[in-house]
Amino acid sequence: METEEIEPRTLAYLRAAPEPEFAAEMCVMGKEGYFTVICMSDQALVNMAVTATKLIAERKFFKENPNG
Repeated sequence: METEEIEPRTLAYLRAAPEPEFAAEMCVMGKEGYFTVICMSDQALVNMAVTATKLIAERKFFKENPNG
């Protein structure tokens, strides 16, 4: 089975959702300047934060304090 490569998108914003049943709204810019807005549940937002934290940690963004 051949896998399709997904083109990267540019994050335009992540903000509180205007609808009370959603936690956040994420907007990404796609091809030809079109925007896609995705409403996220509380759990989806938490999952994104956990994944983002893991990715940052893998890149060693959080340096150990040498004086600590």
